[in-house]
Parts: sequence; structure tokens; C-alpha cells
Amino acid sequence: MGTHGRAEELQRLTAHVLERRAVLVVGAPGAGRTHLLHHLSNQLDVAQVPHLLVRGSDGEAGIPLVAFAPLLARFQVDPGGDDQRSAIEVYTRLPPRVAASGLAVLVDDLPLLTRASQVLLAQLARAGAAVVATTHDLDTVPRAVLDDVGGPRGWLVEELGPLTDDAVLAMAADLLGDQLSAPSAASVLRHAGGNPFVVRELVANHGARPSTGPGGVELGPLRVTPRLADLVSRRLERLDAPAHTALELLSVTGPLPRTALDPQAVALLEEEGLLGHDDDAPPDAVGVADPLLPAVVVDGLDHDRRTQLLRRGAALLAGRPAWGDVEVRLLTRTAADVDPARLLEVAGRDLARGRAAAALELLDRLPSDATLRPAARLLRGAALSSEEQLTAAETELVAALATDDERTRLAAGHELGLLLAVRAQRPADAVTRVQAVLDTLVDPTRRRLLAGDLVKWRLMAGLPVESVPGSPHADETDHAAVVNGAVIGAMIASLDGAPAQARELVRTGTESLARTDTVPTYVGHLLRLSAYLADAFDGRLAAAEEVAHAHRRRAAQVADPSLGMWEYATAELALHAGRLTDAEVLVERAVRHLAWRDFTGLRPSATALRAAVLARRGDQDAAEALAASLPPEQVADVKVALHLARVRAQRYLVDGDPAGAGTELATVALQAIEQSHRHLGLLALDDAVLADPASAPDRSALLAEHVHPEAALGAVLLRRTRAIARGDAVELAEVASELERVGLPGRAAACLGTARELFERAGRGEAERRAHLRQLTVLADHDAVSWPPRNRPALLSPRELEVARLAAARLRSREIAERCGLSVRTVDNHLARVYRKLGVGGRDDLPDALAALGGSVVGHVVAAGVDGPPAAPEGPVTGPRADPSPDPRPEPQREEPRGPVAAE
Repeated sequence: MGTHGRAEELQRLTAHVLERRAVLVVGAPGAGRTHLLHHLSNQLDVAQVPHLLVRGSDGEAGIPLVAFAPLLARFQVDPGGDDQRSAIEVYTRLPPRVAASGLAVLVDDLPLLTRASQVLLAQLARAGAAVVATTHDLDTVPRAVLDDVGGPRGWLVEELGPLTDDAVLAMAADLLGDQLSAPSAASVLRHAGGNPFVVRELVANHGARPSTGPGGVELGPLRVTPRLADLVSRRLERLDAPAHTALELLSVTGPLPRTALDPQAVALLEEEGLLGHDDDAPPDAVGVADPLLPAVVVDGLDHDRRTQLLRRGAALLAGRPAWGDVEVRLLTRTAADVDPARLLEVAGRDLARGRAAAALELLDRLPSDATLRPAARLLRGAALSSEEQLTAAETELVAALATDDERTRLAAGHELGLLLAVRAQRPADAVTRVQAVLDTLVDPTRRRLLAGDLVKWRLMAGLPVESVPGSPHADETDHAAVVNGAVIGAMIASLDGAPAQARELVRTGTESLARTDTVPTYVGHLLRLSAYLADAFDGRLAAAEEVAHAHRRRAAQVADPSLGMWEYATAELALHAGRLTDAEVLVERAVRHLAWRDFTGLRPSATALRAAVLARRGDQDAAEALAASLPPEQVADVKVALHLARVRAQRYLVDGDPAGAGTELATVALQAIEQSHRHLGLLALDDAVLADPASAPDRSALLAEHVHPEAALGAVLLRRTRAIARGDAVELAEVASELERVGLPGRAAACLGTARELFERAGRGEAERRAHLRQLTVLADHDAVSWPPRNRPALLSPRELEVARLAAARLRSREIAERCGLSVRTVDNHLARVYRKLGVGGRDDLPDALAALGGSVVGHVVAAGVDGPPAAPEGPVTGPRADPSPDPRPEPQREEPRGPVAAE
């Protein structure tokens, strides 16, 4: 079983034990204190550190020192009944003996120990023994311990905060043996609140046997276990009857207007921290703050009580226009008769907001005659398509086309194209069927809207785009038309044209999107994707990546259909940046979540991207098998073709044919440029030069021909290719800094590698050394790899680089250990490896070696929080120890990529 998101805490605790510190681990119920302590015990076993695990619950026996009976027996100490001298010996002579032995004492639930045991624990810490004790808050810590918290050798406090979202998902996957589906993942994230105990209860007690489909493990309906109910019920003990009734009402109905509720009940609920505001609710709304609480409360209500509360909620909303949609939803759940026209209106708005399941719930309440209306069939078809029920959806949409109303035919044609091209992966069929619908439309605005769809489907099918619909005008009154035109224009501009034009179209589309409720929610995500691509191709990759990961995390929390799209986008950027570990994790998730929901047509591209990542990570056979699984009609999409070319190019490189690899990449790159994917094509052309540097003179001309003058990234790639063609090592070293700045560290390192080789051939040893060291630093700082791996140098790990910088600033090993949460022995082992890799003799050589990397040692150290005058240098360590101890740090969890992927 994994560390369940507590790898860093485990690392710090291990270091504290090795340094013989006393630590209080503080965390709320369910935060994983006991689990962490047991992992620490296992870690100490591995490191062969003697330790004793003490359970505070043994103190419930009421016998003084009973919890420490194993400790007393180990040191042959008799507490001696009424013999006061024997008792004093326990507190005076035992602690120094324990400290001298190196035995670590781990205590779970410190407050449950008897007072005598608590005092003994305090004495052990004062004597210098390694002690780790857990508690749920500092208010429960006994005074004998609390008085020693802080100070140079006093108790340290380790707070256990909520797990990050990625840590929660990794923990769930560890428990289940597979990744959760997006809806189940969002449910776990929403209800767990980062609490490991709640995660375990939700995953291990899901009620029905989980099913694994292409989208991941489906847990089924949330099951409230007795332990979950007990955890939540503790928070309700101080509520009076009106407040409890108000809580039941909000738990059943969801957020309601504050003014519709009992003011005193609301005040008490707020005082207890039980109320909050949902960002999607109206400004005057209040709802239950903890998502787990409504599940527990509703689970305790019978059917009649729930119906009664639904009716009461609907009555409270009557006459409140802003809450009309909520009123309709509540009434339908009571089986009350609702006007079909209102049901269709609310269902349409739900669908536009991306709530297909809610729309279907309302449509199922329509009278039988109303279900045959074209508008109803259109909504049902669109909702079923969104829920991936494609056969039933196509039947409904085809029926909706049989109407004289052009607006309905337009919408049905749009949804049919989306179903066929994206969800059924038949873009050529979509082109034929949507063209047939377009031929029936007369209104020019509507024709332009559907013609915009045809551009997307033709690109997916690998068909030429004969014309692009005109750019939208911000003063048009049909905001839906403006949005649709902006989406198409921004997509074309971000992939093929000027980033500034793409951003302006995104701005126009976003403004109109706020003025219409007839456009599907995913259209906003498409605009944001175009903004992301525009920034990335304009040389702002780092900022674009940060924004994209924020969108990804938000989508994961609410099971938004955009999740797979953002995972794909960030995975592709990670591939181009050389961060292959991140790319592999993200693309695996993208494949899974695009199989669940996709409105972009990226499913085949994600599979191809995964194959490319596998190839570059060295698993060529798996990459080629995955590439072969894609049918020809999907390979026609140039995005797919680009990644499959990377797989084939890798085979050429494995076979020792760089020219073949370069030709393979360049051929598909030109195809991409011809099909309005200029920027992706330029990256592939750059790959061709990386694979075959001898081709740089010819391919620099190709790059120059196709680089957009207003896209900064292409200009940097062209500059690098020209420098390779001229054999200009100095220029390459300068371009490497620019590539690192824009967010392409792997390519920057490859650039430095080429410069290093050129300097070496020219006999410029010092310049060659500097380029080599800078290459090491770029790769270590960004956890990246250069491609292709010609003569890849030994790498400094990020931790080795951190330790080296601190040592160069004259910090002693003990100070470095405390700052980094390591043991002194581990720091010295890191330094020995650094000296060997950099070819230096010791600490005195580090400042010059690191300065040669192109960065300021002082700047890095200040950023790390080092202050005060430098310490006197210690004697240099000239090489690795003959018998180094194993590094006690755990291996990183593969499910949690570095940087923005896992950060919260």
C-alpha cells in the first residue's frame, strides 16, 4: 500500500528520526496520522533503525506506564510498585539510556496515554531520544510536552493538511488497482475534502462491485458507511431543532435563498461552519459547506420526508424568477405536474450548461405527446449524445431534422456532426451528413454557423479546407453566431496564424458567450484552449502551462467533460518540453477521460500521443503496437499523423538511421503545415533537425519559409536551426537560454549538447565544460530529458542540485540537512555524487562549477531562504563513501507528476 499522498511528510519524519529530534504530528480525524506512523515504522525497518511503536490507547487501562511496558522490559527497568526510588529511576536513568541506544519511540494518540506515560515521553525527548507522537490538535497535548514545543532542540510540529487532488486520486488508484473514471473521481474529490480516511471509506465501501470500463473504475452510488456517518454526526451535536431542519432542507434541495430560511437557524449553522456558497449558485444563495454532510443527512431520511422537504423547497422558491429553474427541478422530483414548455426551457438551459443528466431527468417527465415534438427530440438527442448513448441519440437527432424550422435543423445538424465526427470517430460521415443539412438552410447566418462546423470536421477527416467562414463582428446582435465564428477563427489562428489574432478572437467570442445562453458550455473551453495554444506558440509556454493545469484541476473536481482535453493539451506540451514522466502520466489520463467524454475529437490524437511518449521513453514495441491499433480513417487527422511519425522516427534512430528519422518527421511536418497546422508542423520540423543535425542547412530554409512572423516560438526554433547549420556554438548557447525561458528545457538541453560537441571539436575545453554543466543544470532544474539521447551526460537530480547550491553557499551539512529535511549522512552522500558527476574535488570547487552553469549561486540560495553570514567551510569530501547507507527517501509516486501537474 502506498504512502497515500504523504510521501513528503514521511521523508521529513524519517530525517527527523535519523537526526534524533522530537516531533508532534498534528492532524484532524482521518488525516492519516496512524497510517503515516506505521509507514514511518516500515521505513525505519528498511533503514535498520531500531524503534518501538507505542499505542496511546493502551493508556485506557489506567495503569501508569503500561503503554511503555515493552520499553521497560527491553532495558530491564522495574518501575517498582510503591518503591519511589525505582519509580524515579524510570524518569532519570531510563531516558539517557534510550537516547544513547539510538532507539526511536513512535507514539500513536499521545493524549490517550496516562499522565505518567506522558511525563516519561517528555523526559525521553529531553534526553535526546528520537520521538514521534501523533495528536489531533495542540489543545490536547499534555503540558509536559507542550512546554517543550519550539526552541533549538524542542519538539517540532508537523501539520497534516488535506491531500492534494492528485494525491487523492493516486490513493484511490492504489486502493482499487486502477484509475477512477472521471465522475467517480470527481465524487471522491468532492466528498473527501482531502481527508485520507474519507477516501478509504468511499473507495473501500462503494456498495456494489466496481466496474472498469474504457473511462476507468466506476464506483456506483455513494454509500454512507457507519464510520462516515459517525465522523459527520459529531459536527451536528450542537444544533437545535430549527437549525437541524434547515440543514435537512438544504441537504435535500441544494442551495436556497438566504432570505427564504429561518435567520436564527442560518446564523447557528454559519457559526458551526456548516454553510457555504457555491460559485455556480446565485449571489444570495446559501448551501451546505461540506459535500459529505448532505450525503449523510439525506441517507438518514425516508422517502416521505425527502418528498416533503422537496415540496417545501419548491414552495419557498415560488415567485422568485431567478430561482425558477431550481423550482422546476424540485417539482419534478416530487412527481408534480409541470408545464411541458417550462420543462423544455429548463432542460435546454441545463444542456447548455453541460448538465446532460439533469436535462434528461426533466425530459423524462414530459407527457408522451410532447416527446415527439422536434424541439424535445433535439434536446433529448443532444443530451443522449453527450452521455455517449450514440445509437439512441442519432435516432432522435435524425427525427429532429424532419421539421420546417431552420433553427431546429441547424441545431440538429450541429449535434449530428458532433456525434459522428467526435463521439463516433467518423469525421468523413460527419462531413457528408452535415453538408446535406447545410444544403437545406437558406438563412446566411445559419449557413455560416454550420459551415464553421464543416471546417472542423474536414480537418479531422484530413480533407482540404476550401474556405473559412468570415470573421465575426463584435457588433452583431446574434451572439451565438459571433461565438461560433470566433471559435472557428480562433482555432485556425492559434494553430496556423498570428497568436495576437487568436487572442483577439477569443476575447470577442468570450464577450458574446456571456450574452447568450444558447451555446453549449464546452464552447467556452474551446475558446480557452485556443488562448492556451496562442500563448504556447507565442513563446509563453510556462504561463500557458500554469493556466492549463488550473483548468485541468478544476475539471477533475467537477467531472467536467473538458478534463480529457486539458490533460491532452498539457501532455503534448510536456512532450515538446522534454518532461516525459509528466507526459506519460497525463496522456494516460487523457486517453482514459477522452474515452469517457470528448467534444474535441482528440481521442485518436491522445492514443497517438501516448505511442509517441512510449517511444521516446524507450518502449518502442509497445509504442508501435499502440500506433498499429489506430484505423486508417483516424490516421488521416494530421495531429494523429504527427505523433505516429514520431514513433516511426524513433524506430529509425534505434536502427541507427538519423537521416531516415529526419525525413519521416519532415514529411509529415509539411503535411501539417499544408493542412493549417503550421505551428505543430514547425515543432515537427524542429524534431527533424534534432534527429538529423546534418539536415539543418536544408531545413532551416523550410523553417524560414513557414515561420509566422508574429509567432515567437517559430523564430526561436529557426534561430537554433540556423546556428546548427553554421556550426555556431556560441549562438547555440545563447539560444539555449531563450528555449529554457520560453518553456522548452529538453530542447534547450539538446541545444547545449550540440554546442558542447562543437566546442569539443574546436578544442575549446573550458567552453565545452561550461556548456556541459549548463546542460546538466537545465535538465536537473526541470526534470527533463533531451532528445534524441546522443551521449546523454550523467544527470544531477533536482535534490543533488539543491544540496550542491546550498553547499556552495558555505552551509554545513547539518544546516543543509535541516533545511532540506534530510539526514546529514544523506546530504554527504548527495555531495559525493555531485563531486563525481561535476568532476570537482570538494566544496571549495562548487561555487565556480555552479557559476559556470550560467546561474547565480547567491540568487538560488536566497530564493531557498538562506540568510545570515555564510558558515565556515567544512573539509572537502573527495569522493563517495566506501559503504554509503541507503537513501531513506521514498521513491516518487508515478501517479503524481511534478510541478503544476500535482501542485494545488
